[in-house]
Amino acid sequence: MGELLKRIRSDLGLSQKQMAGMTMSVMQYSRIESGDQRIIADDLFEILTAQQVSARCFVDAINFDFERAADFTDVLLCQLNKGESDNAYGIKRLIYLCGYGAVLEEYEL
Repeated sequence: MGELLKRIRSDLGLSQKQMAGMTMSVMQYSRIESGDQRIIADDLFEILTAQQVSARCFVDAINFDFERAADFTDVLLCQLNKGESDNAYGIKRLIYLCGYGAVLEEYEL
């Protein structure tokens, strides 16, 4: 996800500070872009919304397939295992909003 956020930021001609906005510190955002930190669903939604990028476009840009779906479900399971149901709900919402609810059903989530 970090690589895609970086590509979107670059395409928009924004600095990391502008992309992170009020959502998180520049350092946190930088770690997400570099892959050293995961982004929670709520923060992802907030950043995408601030830059007027739809969740659907974001997921389509990932070239969503079942391998990518496995990445999303891994993040979802991690959030559920940590007891972070709000973050897990956000990830499930992203998957359903983008029309990939069948992925969750396949993984019985």
